[in-house]
Amino acid sequence: MGVSSRQALADLIGTSGHIIVRGPLNHAYRVESGRDKWFVRKRIIADGEYSQTFAAERWVYPSVSHLVNVPRLHQVLPSPNGQGACAIFDYIDHIPIDWSRKEVIVKLAEALAHIHSVASDCVGYVGSAGPAADYDGAMKSLLHTELERFHCPNPGITALLSGYSEYADRHVVFNPEDNCLCHGDVHQGNFLLDHAGKLWVIDWEAARFRAAASDFNQAHYRWLSEDRQDLLLETYCKLTGKDKEAFMRGVVFFRVLWHVRTYNFYTRVKKEPEADHTDQLTAIQDMLGRML
Repeated sequence: MGVSSRQALADLIGTSGHIIVRGPLNHAYRVESGRDKWFVRKRIIADGEYSQTFAAERWVYPSVSHLVNVPRLHQVLPSPNGQGACAIFDYIDHIPIDWSRKEVIVKLAEALAHIHSVASDCVGYVGSAGPAADYDGAMKSLLHTELERFHCPNPGITALLSGYSEYADRHVVFNPEDNCLCHGDVHQGNFLLDHAGKLWVIDWEAARFRAAASDFNQAHYRWLSEDRQDLLLETYCKLTGKDKEAFMRGVVFFRVLWHVRTYNFYTRVKKEPEADHTDQLTAIQDMLGRML
């Protein structure tokens, strides 16, 4: 599919596009042209930290499509500040995913194990990663940064987060051998199951080199039941040879980080009322209240 400009694509979306998802960073469309179908993602935010350019998508298809099912990227239409940038992919005809099925969880574990088999000495987003002299410190600095931005009307939650951060700083949680390619945004909306039963992994814009545990940061939140989470972790650890208990310490860290970062994004970047995102605070309280 060749489109000469973002305006030409906008016109095509206007005449034959069907909205699939309205997300916080992208809107996703199915676009039809004759008998052909295409998947289009359009950036809708221009914040410097979040307005990406599909650089990771350009890297991922040639690099990992032999490991996992990734739709082919055909074209990127950039924009000066990221807002309005578009990417055009193969459209994958798919069916609803029943995440309660064991075979689906096994496919998810296998996909993550394949992705994480890509090792690296560098840390950071694909295209801008660099070496980290203190790997454990580099991972923990991600939480320190978000806590500096964090403002919560509930002092109890702030105290829990401070206590957890101090607890994590007293222990080595991450080692350099934990570092690998991570999808960066593993949630149910970024997987498709085709009619042949193959699981496809989409939306790689957050791909990064980080501790593998970071790709389990959303499995607990409005997605998998506790027994399906346990099956996912058990299967993944068997496939990769990881110690489940040690790995889970990293998973908890990244779940805390995800909730804080998500809360910060909506309340500080999108300027939405704090009262609209108390679910993130409740999740933090429930998780850390059992630990500390």
